[in-house]
Amino acid sequence: MKSYRLGSFGSVTLPGPEPEWRELPSALEMRAFEGRAIATGTSALQLMERAGEALLREVQSSWSSKSRIVILCGPGNNGGDGLVAARLLREQGFSVTVFAPASEKFSAEWLTQLELTQLEPVNGVSFYPRTPECLPQSIGTAASADDVLSALKECHLVIDALLGIGQRCAPRGAMGEMVVLLNGVSAQRGDLQVLSVDVPTGIDADSGAIFEPCVVANLTVTFARVKRGMMQFPARATCGRIAVYDISLNGSSSAEFSMTTGDAALVRQQLAPDVHKGSKGHVLVVAGSREMAGAAQLSSMAALRAGAGLVTCVLDRSWSEAGWAAPEVMRHYIDRGEERFSPAYLDGVIDLLSSVSAVALGPGLGLGDGVQQFVVELMEILLQRDIPTVVDASALHHIASSSFRFRAGRVVCTPHPGEAAVLLGCSSSEIQRDRFLAARKLATLYEATFLLKGAGTLIYQGGAGVVVPRGTPALATAGSGDILTGIVAAFLAAGQDPKTAAVHACHAHGVAGEQATVRRGGAIVASDLLAELASTI
Repeated sequence: MKSYRLGSFGSVTLPGPEPEWRELPSALEMRAFEGRAIATGTSALQLMERAGEALLREVQSSWSSKSRIVILCGPGNNGGDGLVAARLLREQGFSVTVFAPASEKFSAEWLTQLELTQLEPVNGVSFYPRTPECLPQSIGTAASADDVLSALKECHLVIDALLGIGQRCAPRGAMGEMVVLLNGVSAQRGDLQVLSVDVPTGIDADSGAIFEPCVVANLTVTFARVKRGMMQFPARATCGRIAVYDISLNGSSSAEFSMTTGDAALVRQQLAPDVHKGSKGHVLVVAGSREMAGAAQLSSMAALRAGAGLVTCVLDRSWSEAGWAAPEVMRHYIDRGEERFSPAYLDGVIDLLSSVSAVALGPGLGLGDGVQQFVVELMEILLQRDIPTVVDASALHHIASSSFRFRAGRVVCTPHPGEAAVLLGCSSSEIQRDRFLAARKLATLYEATFLLKGAGTLIYQGGAGVVVPRGTPALATAGSGDILTGIVAAFLAAGQDPKTAAVHACHAHGVAGEQATVRRGGAIVASDLLAELASTI
Protein backbone atom coordinates (compact mmCIF):
# COMPACT_ATOMS: atom_id res chain seq x y z
CA MET A 1 0.00 0.00 0.00
CA LYS A 2 1.26 3.47 -0.90
CA SER A 3 -0.15 6.62 0.70
CA TYR A 4 -0.29 10.01 -0.99
CA ARG A 5 -0.95 13.30 0.75
CA LEU A 6 -2.62 15.45 -1.89
CA GLY A 7 -2.99 18.97 -0.52
CA SER A 8 -6.65 19.87 -0.06
CA PHE A 9 -7.56 16.42 -1.37
CA GLY A 10 -6.28 14.82 1.82
CA SER A 11 -4.85 11.32 1.94
CA VAL A 12 -5.37 8.57 -0.62
CA THR A 13 -3.89 5.10 -0.12
CA LEU A 14 -3.48 2.91 -3.20
CA PRO A 15 -2.43 -0.75 -3.43
CA GLY A 16 0.59 0.28 -5.50
CA PRO A 17 2.10 2.95 -7.75
CA GLU A 18 1.22 1.27 -11.06
CA PRO A 19 -0.86 3.31 -13.54
CA GLU A 20 -3.94 1.09 -13.24
CA TRP A 21 -4.42 2.08 -9.59
CA ARG A 22 -4.76 5.69 -10.69
CA GLU A 23 -7.72 4.95 -12.96
CA LEU A 24 -10.96 6.72 -12.01
CA PRO A 25 -13.86 4.68 -13.39
CA SER A 26 -17.45 5.82 -13.58
CA ALA A 27 -20.17 3.61 -12.14
CA LEU A 28 -20.82 2.13 -15.58
CA GLU A 29 -17.12 1.46 -16.18
CA MET A 30 -16.80 -0.10 -12.74
CA ARG A 31 -19.74 -2.42 -13.37
CA ALA A 32 -18.18 -3.49 -16.67
CA PHE A 33 -14.89 -4.12 -14.84
CA GLU A 34 -16.67 -6.28 -12.26
CA GLY A 35 -18.66 -7.98 -15.03
CA ARG A 36 -15.49 -9.08 -16.79
CA ALA A 37 -14.24 -10.61 -13.54
CA ILE A 38 -17.52 -12.45 -13.02
CA ALA A 39 -17.49 -13.66 -16.64
CA THR A 40 -14.08 -15.22 -16.08
CA GLY A 41 -15.15 -17.24 -13.07
CA THR A 42 -15.34 -14.92 -10.03
CA SER A 43 -18.83 -14.86 -8.50
CA ALA A 44 -20.52 -11.77 -7.10
CA LEU A 45 -20.53 -13.50 -3.69
CA GLN A 46 -16.76 -13.98 -3.89
CA LEU A 47 -16.30 -10.27 -4.64
CA MET A 48 -18.51 -9.49 -1.66
CA GLU A 49 -16.42 -11.72 0.58
CA ARG A 50 -13.24 -9.96 -0.58
CA ALA A 51 -14.79 -6.57 0.11
CA GLY A 52 -15.79 -7.70 3.61
CA GLU A 53 -12.26 -8.98 4.23
CA ALA A 54 -10.86 -5.60 3.18
CA LEU A 55 -13.17 -3.87 5.64
CA LEU A 56 -12.03 -6.25 8.37
CA ARG A 57 -8.36 -5.48 7.69
CA GLU A 58 -8.96 -1.74 7.75
CA VAL A 59 -10.94 -1.87 11.00
CA GLN A 60 -8.35 -4.10 12.65
CA SER A 61 -5.61 -1.64 11.70
CA SER A 62 -7.20 1.23 13.67
CA TRP A 63 -9.68 -0.17 16.19
CA SER A 64 -9.32 -2.71 19.00
CA SER A 65 -11.64 -5.67 19.40
CA LYS A 66 -13.16 -3.87 22.38
CA SER A 67 -14.63 -1.26 20.03
CA ARG A 68 -18.40 -1.21 19.61
CA ILE A 69 -19.40 -1.04 15.95
CA VAL A 70 -22.71 -0.20 14.29
CA ILE A 71 -23.14 -1.22 10.66
CA LEU A 72 -25.92 0.31 8.56
CA CYS A 73 -26.64 -2.07 5.67
CA GLY A 74 -28.71 -1.04 2.66
CA PRO A 75 -30.69 -3.57 0.57
CA GLY A 76 -28.17 -3.90 -2.29
CA ASN A 77 -24.72 -5.34 -2.70
CA ASN A 78 -23.15 -2.45 -0.80
CA GLY A 79 -25.19 -3.60 2.17
CA GLY A 80 -24.08 -7.15 1.40
CA ASP A 81 -20.47 -6.02 1.83
CA GLY A 82 -21.49 -4.65 5.21
CA LEU A 83 -23.08 -7.96 6.22
CA VAL A 84 -19.88 -9.83 5.34
CA ALA A 85 -17.91 -7.34 7.42
CA ALA A 86 -20.33 -7.84 10.32
CA ARG A 87 -19.84 -11.59 10.25
CA LEU A 88 -16.03 -11.39 9.99
CA LEU A 89 -15.76 -8.72 12.69
CA ARG A 90 -17.87 -10.78 15.08
CA GLU A 91 -15.64 -13.78 14.46
CA GLN A 92 -12.69 -11.59 15.54
CA GLY A 93 -14.40 -10.61 18.78
CA PHE A 94 -15.80 -7.18 17.89
CA SER A 95 -19.16 -6.10 19.27
CA VAL A 96 -21.27 -5.46 16.17
CA THR A 97 -24.85 -4.23 15.85
CA VAL A 98 -26.44 -4.28 12.39
CA PHE A 99 -29.38 -2.18 11.25
CA ALA A 100 -31.02 -2.37 7.84
CA PRO A 101 -33.65 0.04 6.50
CA ALA A 102 -36.89 -1.63 5.54
CA SER A 103 -37.08 -2.16 1.77
CA GLU A 104 -39.43 -3.73 -0.75
CA LYS A 105 -36.53 -5.54 -2.43
CA PHE A 106 -33.18 -6.97 -1.39
CA SER A 107 -30.53 -8.28 -3.77
CA ALA A 108 -30.09 -12.06 -3.99
CA GLU A 109 -26.52 -11.74 -2.69
CA TRP A 110 -27.75 -9.63 0.24
CA LEU A 111 -30.22 -12.34 1.24
CA THR A 112 -27.51 -14.98 1.05
CA GLN A 113 -25.24 -12.92 3.29
CA LEU A 114 -28.12 -12.27 5.70
CA GLU A 115 -28.55 -16.00 6.15
CA LEU A 116 -24.82 -16.42 6.81
CA THR A 117 -24.67 -13.47 9.19
CA GLN A 118 -27.46 -14.56 11.52
CA LEU A 119 -25.28 -17.02 13.46
CA GLU A 120 -27.31 -16.37 16.60
CA PRO A 121 -30.62 -14.54 17.07
CA VAL A 122 -28.99 -11.97 19.34
CA ASN A 123 -26.45 -11.15 16.67
CA GLY A 124 -28.94 -10.83 13.84
CA VAL A 125 -30.08 -7.80 11.82
CA SER A 126 -32.53 -5.27 13.16
CA PHE A 127 -34.78 -3.72 10.51
CA TYR A 128 -35.83 -0.11 10.75
CA PRO A 129 -38.63 0.67 11.22
CA ARG A 130 -39.78 -2.99 11.10
CA THR A 131 -39.01 -6.31 9.39
CA PRO A 132 -40.06 -5.87 5.74
CA GLU A 133 -43.11 -7.79 4.58
CA CYS A 134 -41.03 -9.38 1.81
CA LEU A 135 -39.05 -11.30 4.47
CA PRO A 136 -40.32 -13.89 6.96
CA GLN A 137 -41.06 -12.26 10.29
CA SER A 138 -38.64 -14.70 11.91
CA ILE A 139 -35.73 -13.11 10.03
CA GLY A 140 -34.35 -10.18 11.96
CA THR A 141 -36.03 -8.00 14.53
CA ALA A 142 -37.82 -4.67 14.36
CA ALA A 143 -36.00 -1.52 15.47
CA SER A 144 -37.30 1.91 16.36
CA ALA A 145 -35.63 5.24 15.79
CA ASP A 146 -34.76 5.25 19.48
CA ASP A 147 -33.01 1.89 19.10
CA VAL A 148 -30.89 3.18 16.21
CA LEU A 149 -30.18 6.44 18.02
CA SER A 150 -29.14 4.69 21.22
CA ALA A 151 -26.76 2.37 19.37
CA LEU A 152 -25.20 5.28 17.48
CA LYS A 153 -24.62 7.21 20.69
CA GLU A 154 -22.86 4.30 22.38
CA CYS A 155 -20.64 2.97 19.58
CA HIS A 156 -17.08 3.86 18.59
CA LEU A 157 -17.41 3.30 14.85
CA VAL A 158 -20.25 3.43 12.34
CA ILE A 159 -19.86 1.60 9.05
CA ASP A 160 -22.02 3.15 6.33
CA ALA A 161 -22.94 0.39 3.87
CA LEU A 162 -26.28 1.85 2.81
CA LEU A 163 -25.77 2.81 -0.84
CA GLY A 164 -22.99 2.20 -3.34
CA ILE A 165 -21.94 3.57 -6.72
CA GLY A 166 -25.41 3.37 -8.27
CA GLN A 167 -26.81 6.37 -6.38
CA ARG A 168 -28.63 8.91 -8.55
CA CYS A 169 -30.82 10.67 -6.00
CA ALA A 170 -31.00 11.40 -2.30
CA PRO A 171 -31.48 8.47 0.12
CA ARG A 172 -35.20 8.28 0.82
CA GLY A 173 -37.59 6.71 3.28
CA ALA A 174 -36.14 4.67 6.11
CA MET A 175 -32.65 4.90 4.59
CA GLY A 176 -32.77 8.70 4.51
CA GLU A 177 -34.01 8.73 8.10
CA MET A 178 -31.04 6.58 9.18
CA VAL A 179 -28.63 9.03 7.53
CA VAL A 180 -30.30 11.94 9.33
CA LEU A 181 -29.98 10.09 12.65
CA LEU A 182 -26.29 9.39 11.98
CA ASN A 183 -25.58 13.00 11.02
CA GLY A 184 -27.31 14.25 14.15
CA VAL A 185 -25.21 12.05 16.42
CA SER A 186 -22.00 12.90 14.51
CA ALA A 187 -22.69 16.60 15.03
CA GLN A 188 -23.02 16.04 18.79
CA ARG A 189 -20.08 13.66 19.18
CA GLY A 190 -16.65 14.73 18.06
CA ASP A 191 -15.22 11.27 18.75
CA LEU A 192 -17.57 9.21 16.58
CA GLN A 193 -15.80 7.76 13.54
CA VAL A 194 -17.64 6.97 10.31
CA LEU A 195 -16.33 4.55 7.69
CA SER A 196 -18.15 4.45 4.34
CA VAL A 197 -18.11 1.35 2.15
CA ASP A 198 -17.01 2.03 -1.46
CA VAL A 199 -18.56 5.53 -1.48
CA PRO A 200 -20.39 7.56 1.16
CA THR A 201 -24.16 7.33 1.03
CA GLY A 202 -25.55 10.43 -0.65
CA ILE A 203 -22.92 11.13 -3.32
CA ASP A 204 -22.96 10.75 -7.09
CA ALA A 205 -19.93 8.58 -7.85
CA ASP A 206 -19.86 9.84 -11.45
CA SER A 207 -20.06 13.62 -11.10
CA GLY A 208 -19.02 14.32 -7.50
CA ALA A 209 -22.36 15.94 -6.67
CA ILE A 210 -23.90 15.34 -3.26
CA PHE A 211 -27.49 14.80 -2.23
CA GLU A 212 -29.25 15.64 1.02
CA PRO A 213 -29.00 13.95 3.38
CA CYS A 214 -25.46 12.75 2.82
CA VAL A 215 -23.08 10.78 5.04
CA VAL A 216 -19.83 12.60 5.89
CA ALA A 217 -17.20 9.93 6.48
CA ASN A 218 -13.83 10.10 8.21
CA LEU A 219 -12.66 7.22 6.01
CA THR A 220 -13.91 5.61 2.83
CA VAL A 221 -12.76 2.08 2.00
CA THR A 222 -13.26 1.69 -1.73
CA PHE A 223 -12.64 -1.38 -3.83
CA ALA A 224 -10.38 -1.89 -6.86
CA ARG A 225 -10.33 1.79 -7.87
CA VAL A 226 -11.20 5.26 -6.62
CA LYS A 227 -14.47 6.22 -8.30
CA ARG A 228 -14.12 9.39 -10.32
CA GLY A 229 -16.74 11.46 -8.47
CA MET A 230 -14.77 10.98 -5.25
CA MET A 231 -12.02 13.22 -6.68
CA GLN A 232 -14.30 16.19 -7.23
CA PHE A 233 -15.82 18.52 -4.68
CA PRO A 234 -18.23 18.61 -2.94
CA ALA A 235 -18.19 14.78 -2.82
CA ARG A 236 -14.47 14.69 -1.95
CA ALA A 237 -15.20 16.50 1.30
CA THR A 238 -17.55 13.71 2.38
CA CYS A 239 -15.08 10.85 1.82
CA GLY A 240 -12.43 11.66 4.41
CA ARG A 241 -9.31 9.57 3.98
CA ILE A 242 -9.62 7.20 1.03
CA ALA A 243 -8.16 3.69 1.15
CA VAL A 244 -8.30 1.53 -1.98
CA TYR A 245 -8.24 -2.24 -1.51
CA ASP A 246 -7.42 -4.73 -4.22
CA ILE A 247 -10.21 -7.31 -4.55
CA SER A 248 -8.49 -9.14 -7.42
CA LEU A 249 -10.56 -7.93 -10.36
CA ASN A 250 -7.31 -7.98 -12.37
CA GLY A 251 -6.47 -5.98 -15.48
CA SER A 252 -7.51 -2.46 -16.37
CA SER A 253 -10.91 -0.88 -15.98
CA SER A 254 -10.41 1.02 -19.28
CA ALA A 255 -11.55 4.17 -17.54
CA GLU A 256 -11.97 7.42 -19.43
CA PHE A 257 -10.41 9.37 -16.55
CA SER A 258 -7.38 8.82 -14.33
CA MET A 259 -5.58 10.91 -11.72
CA THR A 260 -2.05 12.05 -11.12
CA THR A 261 -0.45 11.31 -7.77
CA GLY A 262 2.88 13.02 -8.28
CA ASP A 263 5.01 9.91 -8.84
CA ALA A 264 5.85 10.82 -12.41
CA ALA A 265 4.15 14.17 -12.81
CA LEU A 266 7.28 16.26 -12.54
CA VAL A 267 10.62 14.70 -13.32
CA ARG A 268 13.22 17.38 -13.87
CA GLN A 269 14.74 17.05 -17.29
CA GLN A 270 18.47 16.52 -17.09
CA LEU A 271 20.23 19.45 -18.70
CA ALA A 272 23.27 18.82 -20.87
CA PRO A 273 26.50 20.39 -19.58
CA ASP A 274 26.61 22.66 -22.62
CA VAL A 275 22.94 23.71 -22.57
CA HIS A 276 22.17 27.33 -23.45
CA LYS A 277 19.11 29.47 -22.98
CA GLY A 278 18.07 29.11 -26.60
CA SER A 279 17.76 25.35 -26.26
CA LYS A 280 15.38 25.63 -23.27
CA GLY A 281 12.60 27.22 -25.28
CA HIS A 282 11.49 30.76 -26.07
CA VAL A 283 8.02 31.84 -24.87
CA LEU A 284 6.19 34.79 -26.41
CA VAL A 285 3.64 36.32 -24.04
CA VAL A 286 0.79 38.18 -25.74
CA ALA A 287 -1.19 39.43 -22.78
CA GLY A 288 -2.13 42.51 -20.80
CA SER A 289 -3.63 45.88 -21.60
CA ARG A 290 -3.43 49.38 -20.19
CA GLU A 291 -5.60 48.50 -17.19
CA MET A 292 -4.25 44.96 -16.68
CA ALA A 293 -0.52 45.08 -17.47
CA GLY A 294 0.24 42.97 -14.39
CA ALA A 295 -1.29 39.88 -16.02
CA ALA A 296 1.43 39.89 -18.68
CA GLN A 297 4.16 40.27 -16.08
CA LEU A 298 2.89 37.36 -13.97
CA SER A 299 2.65 35.01 -16.98
CA SER A 300 6.09 36.07 -18.18
CA MET A 301 7.82 35.48 -14.86
CA ALA A 302 6.01 32.16 -14.38
CA ALA A 303 7.31 30.95 -17.74
CA LEU A 304 10.87 31.79 -16.69
CA ARG A 305 10.48 30.17 -13.27
CA ALA A 306 9.08 27.06 -14.95
CA GLY A 307 12.23 26.66 -17.00
CA ALA A 308 11.86 28.64 -20.22
CA GLY A 309 15.24 29.91 -21.41
CA LEU A 310 13.84 33.09 -22.96
CA VAL A 311 10.61 35.02 -22.51
CA THR A 312 9.53 37.96 -24.62
CA CYS A 313 6.49 39.99 -23.66
CA VAL A 314 4.72 42.16 -26.24
CA LEU A 315 3.28 45.43 -24.95
CA ASP A 316 2.58 49.03 -25.72
CA ARG A 317 4.91 51.42 -23.93
CA SER A 318 1.91 53.26 -22.51
CA TRP A 319 0.71 50.18 -20.57
CA SER A 320 1.99 50.81 -17.04
CA GLU A 321 5.65 50.59 -17.99
CA ALA A 322 6.59 51.85 -14.53
CA GLY A 323 4.95 48.77 -13.00
CA TRP A 324 7.44 46.40 -14.59
CA ALA A 325 10.02 45.01 -12.21
CA ALA A 326 11.13 41.93 -14.14
CA PRO A 327 14.49 42.63 -15.77
CA GLU A 328 14.79 39.00 -16.92
CA VAL A 329 11.81 39.39 -19.27
CA MET A 330 12.53 40.82 -22.69
CA ARG A 331 9.98 43.45 -23.68
CA HIS A 332 9.07 44.09 -27.29
CA TYR A 333 7.23 47.37 -27.75
CA ILE A 334 4.62 47.92 -30.42
CA ASP A 335 3.54 51.45 -29.69
CA ARG A 336 0.12 52.17 -31.13
CA GLY A 337 -1.20 54.15 -28.19
CA GLU A 338 -4.37 52.08 -27.81
CA GLU A 339 -5.76 50.79 -24.52
CA ARG A 340 -5.60 47.12 -25.56
CA PHE A 341 -4.52 44.88 -28.41
CA SER A 342 -6.24 45.38 -31.76
CA PRO A 343 -5.48 44.48 -35.40
CA ALA A 344 -3.06 47.42 -35.42
CA TYR A 345 -0.66 45.31 -33.31
CA LEU A 346 -0.92 42.16 -35.42
CA ASP A 347 1.95 42.71 -37.87
CA GLY A 348 4.34 43.51 -35.04
CA VAL A 349 3.45 40.29 -33.21
CA ILE A 350 3.70 38.19 -36.38
CA ASP A 351 7.24 39.47 -36.96
CA LEU A 352 8.28 37.78 -33.68
CA LEU A 353 6.87 34.33 -34.36
CA SER A 354 9.81 32.93 -36.33
CA SER A 355 11.98 32.77 -33.20
CA VAL A 356 9.56 31.50 -30.56
CA SER A 357 8.84 27.98 -29.29
CA ALA A 358 5.42 28.63 -27.72
CA VAL A 359 2.91 31.43 -27.21
CA ALA A 360 0.90 32.43 -24.14
CA LEU A 361 -2.21 34.31 -25.25
CA GLY A 362 -5.01 35.88 -23.28
CA PRO A 363 -4.43 37.06 -19.70
CA GLY A 364 -5.51 40.66 -19.23
CA LEU A 365 -6.38 41.36 -22.89
CA GLY A 366 -9.80 42.69 -22.02
CA LEU A 367 -12.91 42.72 -24.19
CA GLY A 368 -13.93 44.64 -27.31
CA ASP A 369 -14.42 44.02 -31.03
CA GLY A 370 -10.87 45.01 -31.88
CA VAL A 371 -9.43 42.56 -29.38
CA GLN A 372 -11.59 39.76 -30.76
CA GLN A 373 -10.39 40.35 -34.31
CA PHE A 374 -6.79 40.43 -33.08
CA VAL A 375 -7.18 37.15 -31.17
CA VAL A 376 -8.91 35.27 -34.00
CA GLU A 377 -6.49 36.42 -36.70
CA LEU A 378 -3.44 35.70 -34.53
CA MET A 379 -4.77 32.22 -33.69
CA GLU A 380 -5.24 31.45 -37.38
CA ILE A 381 -1.59 32.25 -38.00
CA LEU A 382 -0.41 30.27 -34.95
CA LEU A 383 -2.34 27.23 -36.19
CA GLN A 384 -0.98 27.60 -39.72
CA ARG A 385 2.57 27.71 -38.37
CA ASP A 386 1.89 24.94 -35.83
CA ILE A 387 3.20 26.97 -32.92
CA PRO A 388 2.19 25.49 -29.51
CA THR A 389 -0.12 27.92 -27.75
CA VAL A 390 -1.86 28.24 -24.40
CA VAL A 391 -5.09 30.27 -24.55
CA ASP A 392 -6.54 31.75 -21.38
CA ALA A 393 -8.80 34.39 -19.86
CA SER A 394 -10.06 37.14 -22.19
CA ALA A 395 -8.93 35.28 -25.29
CA LEU A 396 -11.36 32.46 -24.43
CA HIS A 397 -14.29 34.91 -24.41
CA HIS A 398 -13.30 36.06 -27.89
CA ILE A 399 -12.96 32.49 -29.11
CA ALA A 400 -16.45 31.68 -27.80
CA SER A 401 -18.13 34.66 -29.45
CA SER A 402 -16.39 34.08 -32.79
CA SER A 403 -17.22 30.36 -33.16
CA PHE A 404 -13.51 29.68 -33.71
CA ARG A 405 -12.20 26.11 -33.62
CA PHE A 406 -8.62 25.00 -32.98
CA ARG A 407 -8.69 22.11 -35.48
CA ALA A 408 -6.68 19.75 -33.25
CA GLY A 409 -3.67 22.06 -33.25
CA ARG A 410 -1.12 22.11 -30.45
CA VAL A 411 -3.33 24.23 -28.22
CA VAL A 412 -4.10 24.18 -24.50
CA CYS A 413 -7.12 26.16 -23.30
CA THR A 414 -7.31 26.92 -19.57
CA PRO A 415 -10.80 28.17 -18.61
CA HIS A 416 -12.17 28.55 -15.12
CA PRO A 417 -15.84 27.50 -14.71
CA GLY A 418 -17.15 30.93 -15.68
CA GLU A 419 -15.14 30.97 -18.90
CA ALA A 420 -16.11 27.36 -19.60
CA ALA A 421 -19.75 28.38 -19.26
CA VAL A 422 -19.27 31.11 -21.89
CA LEU A 423 -17.59 28.61 -24.22
CA LEU A 424 -20.46 26.11 -23.86
CA GLY A 425 -23.28 28.64 -23.66
CA CYS A 426 -24.53 27.56 -20.25
CA SER A 427 -24.24 28.63 -16.60
CA SER A 428 -21.19 28.09 -14.39
CA SER A 429 -23.40 26.07 -12.02
CA GLU A 430 -24.08 23.64 -14.88
CA ILE A 431 -20.34 23.33 -15.45
CA GLN A 432 -19.76 22.58 -11.78
CA ARG A 433 -22.64 20.12 -11.62
CA ASP A 434 -20.69 17.68 -13.81
CA ARG A 435 -17.16 18.86 -14.53
CA PHE A 436 -16.25 15.57 -16.24
CA LEU A 437 -18.97 16.08 -18.81
CA ALA A 438 -18.02 19.74 -19.26
CA ALA A 439 -14.34 18.96 -19.90
CA ARG A 440 -15.27 16.33 -22.49
CA LYS A 441 -17.67 18.71 -24.25
CA LEU A 442 -15.13 21.54 -24.36
CA ALA A 443 -12.35 19.43 -25.84
CA THR A 444 -14.68 17.83 -28.38
CA LEU A 445 -16.40 21.02 -29.49
CA TYR A 446 -13.30 23.22 -29.78
CA GLU A 447 -10.85 20.48 -30.89
CA ALA A 448 -8.13 21.32 -28.38
CA THR A 449 -6.68 20.16 -25.08
CA PHE A 450 -8.75 21.67 -22.28
CA LEU A 451 -7.67 22.33 -18.72
CA LEU A 452 -10.80 23.04 -16.67
CA LYS A 453 -9.59 24.86 -13.57
CA GLY A 454 -11.04 24.40 -10.11
CA ALA A 455 -10.78 22.07 -7.13
CA GLY A 456 -9.79 18.89 -8.91
CA THR A 457 -8.63 20.43 -12.17
CA LEU A 458 -9.50 18.32 -15.22
CA ILE A 459 -7.42 17.98 -18.36
CA TYR A 460 -9.13 16.41 -21.37
CA GLN A 461 -7.90 15.55 -24.83
CA GLY A 462 -8.37 12.75 -27.33
CA GLY A 463 -11.14 10.91 -25.52
CA ALA A 464 -9.35 10.66 -22.17
CA GLY A 465 -9.09 12.90 -19.14
CA VAL A 466 -6.84 13.41 -16.13
CA VAL A 467 -7.73 14.75 -12.68
CA VAL A 468 -5.01 16.70 -10.86
CA PRO A 469 -5.89 16.42 -7.16
CA ARG A 470 -3.51 19.05 -5.84
CA GLY A 471 -3.81 22.63 -4.65
CA THR A 472 -5.31 24.72 -1.92
CA PRO A 473 -8.25 27.16 -1.59
CA ALA A 474 -5.60 29.89 -1.23
CA LEU A 475 -5.04 29.62 -5.01
CA ALA A 476 -8.38 31.36 -5.47
CA THR A 477 -6.67 34.74 -5.79
CA ALA A 478 -6.22 37.32 -8.54
CA GLY A 479 -3.44 36.42 -10.98
CA SER A 480 -3.24 32.74 -10.03
CA GLY A 481 -4.51 31.74 -13.47
CA ASP A 482 -1.95 34.02 -15.16
CA ILE A 483 0.80 32.11 -13.36
CA LEU A 484 -0.63 28.80 -14.63
CA THR A 485 -0.69 30.14 -18.19
CA GLY A 486 3.02 30.93 -18.01
CA ILE A 487 3.87 27.48 -16.64
CA VAL A 488 1.94 25.72 -19.40
CA ALA A 489 3.70 27.87 -22.00
CA ALA A 490 7.14 26.99 -20.59
CA PHE A 491 6.38 23.26 -20.75
CA LEU A 492 5.07 23.59 -24.30
CA ALA A 493 8.23 25.48 -25.25
CA ALA A 494 10.30 22.63 -23.77
CA GLY A 495 8.71 20.25 -26.28
CA GLN A 496 6.02 18.58 -24.17
CA ASP A 497 2.82 17.64 -25.98
CA PRO A 498 -0.24 19.73 -25.00
CA LYS A 499 -1.85 17.20 -22.65
CA THR A 500 1.40 16.38 -20.83
CA ALA A 501 2.27 20.07 -20.53
CA ALA A 502 -1.18 20.81 -19.09
CA VAL A 503 -1.01 17.99 -16.53
CA HIS A 504 2.53 18.83 -15.40
CA ALA A 505 1.82 22.56 -15.24
CA CYS A 506 -1.34 22.05 -13.20
CA HIS A 507 0.49 19.79 -10.77
CA ALA A 508 3.35 22.28 -10.38
CA HIS A 509 0.90 25.13 -9.88
CA GLY A 510 -1.08 23.24 -7.23
CA VAL A 511 1.96 22.11 -5.24
CA ALA A 512 3.52 25.58 -5.44
CA GLY A 513 0.30 26.97 -3.99
CA GLU A 514 0.38 24.47 -1.14
CA GLN A 515 4.01 25.34 -0.35
CA ALA A 516 3.39 29.08 -0.57
CA THR A 517 0.47 28.81 1.84
CA VAL A 518 2.58 26.95 4.39
CA ARG A 519 5.45 29.38 4.01
CA ARG A 520 3.25 32.47 4.30
CA GLY A 521 1.15 31.01 7.07
CA GLY A 522 -2.12 32.12 5.52
CA ALA A 523 -3.41 34.01 2.51
CA ILE A 524 -1.12 34.29 -0.50
CA VAL A 525 -0.92 36.46 -3.60
CA ALA A 526 -0.17 35.10 -7.06
CA SER A 527 3.44 36.28 -7.12
CA ASP A 528 4.14 34.15 -4.02
CA LEU A 529 3.93 31.11 -6.32
CA LEU A 530 6.93 32.23 -8.35
CA ALA A 531 9.42 31.57 -5.58
CA GLU A 532 8.02 28.07 -5.02
CA LEU A 533 8.11 26.86 -8.62
CA ALA A 534 11.82 26.06 -8.70
CA SER A 535 11.57 23.61 -5.80
CA THR A 536 8.28 22.20 -7.12
CA ILE A 537 9.42 21.29 -10.62
